[in-house]
Amino acid sequence: MKNSNPVVADLDILEERLGYSFQERSLLERALTHRSWAHERTGSGEEAQARRLHNEALEFVGDSVLGLAVADYLFETHNDLTEGDLSRMKHGLVSTRTLA
Repeated sequence: MKNSNPVVADLDILEERLGYSFQERSLLERALTHRSWAHERTGSGEEAQARRLHNEALEFVGDSVLGLAVADYLFETHNDLTEGDLSRMKHGLVSTRTLA
């Protein structure tokens, strides 16, 4: 049976193609929601609600997790380098330009 909500239907298709069912569908929808669309969806004057619907806070957490993972990897594999060298390497690996 097809879902009449296009967002939910798209998430169903995504899960099917990935071969994975997300436990927290609301987090998946939030992760895929751009700030501008969240504001359109909630209307003007509902800034707090719109903030809860878009992905920027999750992006902050993701950036932090990625930074930690890269720092751990560099620390374990390049323990002969200085803190400054490790910081420069990490910055180069997790920069927006590198990841874009």
